[in-house]
Amino acid sequence: MKHTAISIIFIFAIVFLISPSSSLEFQLISPSSSNVNTSFSVSISSSVSDTYDVKIFVHDDSKEFCEIYYDGKWNNPYYYLKGVFPQTKEYKLRAYYSGATKICARLRKTNSSSFTEVCNPITINPLTNQTVQAPTSNNSASNKTSSDNSANNKTSPDKSENSQDNTNNLNNMTPDFISDVKISESQEQENLSIADNDKIILNKKKEDSKFIARQEKIWVYALYAFIVLLALIIAYFLLRNL
Repeated sequence: MKHTAISIIFIFAIVFLISPSSSLEFQLISPSSSNVNTSFSVSISSSVSDTYDVKIFVHDDSKEFCEIYYDGKWNNPYYYLKGVFPQTKEYKLRAYYSGATKICARLRKTNSSSFTEVCNPITINPLTNQTVQAPTSNNSASNKTSSDNSANNKTSPDKSENSQDNTNNLNNMTPDFISDVKISESQEQENLSIADNDKIILNKKKEDSKFIARQEKIWVYALYAFIVLLALIIAYFLLRNL
């Protein structure tokens, strides 16, 4: 009898523990593919009338891999949305993980540790816009350089024409004008040489004045020394006579 009672209690305990999860049946309706950092919608379908907490995630229940949109903001999928099902059946997600993976939904009673999970396969495609934009930017840069080269080629004849005009103008100058130019150049050179000589003279005067000032200081110091020496000699003789 004891063994029978223990077996019955054990069976009832197993049934009691399994019944909450086995009684909850639902379907997760999700797309088979999506793009990285692009929002997509999923929905949960079930005939239950009780209120459940919901957790939906892609690849793993971490903000590193996905986020779920609820209450006007993107949320960490690690946390359950409390008491939202079956009032809310459609949810929006965006994935950051790329590759073939799975999307899972979990339903549980509020403040319960047991849950029921349903998963579907999904492929998250990486973004290709950046790789497409890179060649176009290179093409635009090459087009820009080619247009700059063509513009330079257009302006080069103008430069050659200007240089040719300048040579023609030099050839058309009269001898008088050329002689005047030479005279003005010689005058400028003379003025520069005069200015250099003035600078040399000024520098020499400054050096001479410095030399004179030094000699004057030496004479003054010698005079002071002689006066002091003379005063000492006089004081010596006066003290000796006393």
